[in-house]
Amino acid sequence: MLDAKTISAAADELMPELVALRRKFHCHPEIGGAEKETSAFCIAEAEKMGLSIEMITDIAFTATLDTGRPGKTIYMRADMDALPVKENPLNGGGNPKPYVSEIPGVAHACGHDAHTAILVGAMKALTAHKDELSGKLVFLFESGEENFGSGREIEEYLKKKGGDLIWGLHVSPDLPVGVMNCGAGVRTSGAGKIQITFHGRGGHSSRPDRSVNPHVAAAYAIGAFQTVVPLGVDPNHFATLAVCSWNGGTMPNVIPDDAVVTGGFRVYDAADGDKIAKKVKQIANDIAAAHGCTADVSAELLIVPIKNDAELAKKAAQAMEKQGVVHIEIPPIGPSETFGYYSEVLPAAFAFVGCGNKEAGITAGNHMERFDIDERALVLGCKVSMQFVCDAMAEGGK
Repeated sequence: MLDAKTISAAADELMPELVALRRKFHCHPEIGGAEKETSAFCIAEAEKMGLSIEMITDIAFTATLDTGRPGKTIYMRADMDALPVKENPLNGGGNPKPYVSEIPGVAHACGHDAHTAILVGAMKALTAHKDELSGKLVFLFESGEENFGSGREIEEYLKKKGGDLIWGLHVSPDLPVGVMNCGAGVRTSGAGKIQITFHGRGGHSSRPDRSVNPHVAAAYAIGAFQTVVPLGVDPNHFATLAVCSWNGGTMPNVIPDDAVVTGGFRVYDAADGDKIAKKVKQIANDIAAAHGCTADVSAELLIVPIKNDAELAKKAAQAMEKQGVVHIEIPPIGPSETFGYYSEVLPAAFAFVGCGNKEAGITAGNHMERFDIDERALVLGCKVSMQFVCDAMAEGGK
């Protein structure tokens, strides 16, 4: 089995390629569900290595390295999609970036280009050392993480195929480069979506008595939604709810037929998400009825929280130490990730990779137009990923 020194040397040798790959993906980003070129490139790379390809959707796929020796089946996952964001050529500190998106209105503002580059690099290095490994490594390339594109299909794939564990990571500018985290238990929130259409009856503003104004019902409902979390969720639990848009009508003197309200909620406990969804539906329907309206209500938890297996989280921290990376403890974070689906199917370890660098101006958060990474995070993410799976393989298994 590979030792820490061999793993470190293999990743260091890949550093120029990791940077080139990441910049290739960065300059040619593709929105979730449309990562055809990125997927095709990664498939071609895997085929060059002699790995077997299995399509999960027309874009998401797995590439399997079967060592031919008994052992664990371990998944390593990366997401490939970009965001509908116009990239700023300056980073958070106002310094010019050496590379920017060449696709108008689309950018890798969440670091998935880095995740994909790290996985391709790890795939190449581990395949080169196939004779020193045991079991199976399944490299999982996800489509549409940001818009829930292939998450459910991947979840069903994992249920069908089975396995021993799954590894994933995400770059974080909130952590300095050289630092990582893989804590036990809940690591990210679950995310829910709210969309409500209040149906009234339109009319002229001079005779509101002849109409049923859907905006009145919407206004009362929005106010009532502010009670859902404080009155319905254990105060010791993390939960948020926000109304983010309210639209209806285009004229200042015409009452519209409909008003549409959208928003979302976040929780660390899926059961709290179900409570919130149920209460939102009840409030919207009751208030609509009270004001002579009807309502079409959609409120549901779309993504569950990521939950790291405690023992795997401990082993991930040990892998970081072996590769000279500082492991720090951080609380769960508010954003959500489709990896939560997978952590319900298989024992999981999900790490945050520090990519921030205040001195270089790399401070902008994920999803921001000035987002950037310290590219040293690429080789560190690759080293720890390889160390973690090699340690897991060394333990043996099915």
